[in-house]
Amino acid sequence: MEQLAMAILESIFHSPEGISAICDVNDHLLPRFFKISGDLVSILTEVHGYSPRLLFLIVRVYNLLCQNKRALDMLKAFLPREFQDSTFDDLKKDYPMFNFLLHQLLLYTGKATYHIPRIPPSRRRTNSAHSQLAMWAVQVTLSAARLAVSQWDHLNREASIRLNDISFNCASG
Repeated sequence: MEQLAMAILESIFHSPEGISAICDVNDHLLPRFFKISGDLVSILTEVHGYSPRLLFLIVRVYNLLCQNKRALDMLKAFLPREFQDSTFDDLKKDYPMFNFLLHQLLLYTGKATYHIPRIPPSRRRTNSAHSQLAMWAVQVTLSAARLAVSQWDHLNREASIRLNDISFNCASG
């Protein structure tokens, strides 16, 4: 369930409108998200045999949120200590892409100062069919997120127009 929630958030945060809706409009959502995701990271350190997929998603969502100034400033304060210490060193060795993404996050937040680690050629994906399918899935997810955000904006504009009409009718009547 957590993986699905993080995957949905990731697809929303791929668009500037999605990031803005969460980071700039709602004052309480972002701190709650960082608190819950930080608690989740702490819990995962205690669980043996967990799937690293959820950590990948959390780090990718954090990286996307670094595009927003307010989210980045807040992330600097809420970044889980487990991402900053040696807690996930074994995971970084086993999954070079996780190492790369985590290091990128640490650079964004000012917690790392050295170069970005390279992904060894042996770990890079060479399956073009898999890559094409993954790109298609990303495009479909982004399209769905953009559609949802545009529908949300349309509903908000429509509600504002109706409220203005009601206010005008009450004032003139």
